[in-house]
Amino acid sequence: MKIFLDVYNVIILIRAVLTYLNMDESKIGVIYKILAVVTEPVVGPVRTLLYKSQVVKAFPMDMTFIVVYILISVIRTYLITLGA
Repeated sequence: MKIFLDVYNVIILIRAVLTYLNMDESKIGVIYKILAVVTEPVVGPVRTLLYKSQVVKAFPMDMTFIVVYILISVIRTYLITLGA
């Protein structure tokens, strides 16, 4: 499970970088679409929750990827402490 979470965090980071660089419709569009399909089930609900806050709406960049990365890291750390 820990390896899965590590890989998922890397996928989240790659998608975040591609999104922040506006590379979603460029030459690597197919890769971006695959990453979006894999990550959107987690990113989508977190984005929905975050954007209910006025503070996050006013922020100039999408914080969703950072929050998801931190959440996955916390879950991974918790699993390590449990010895799973």
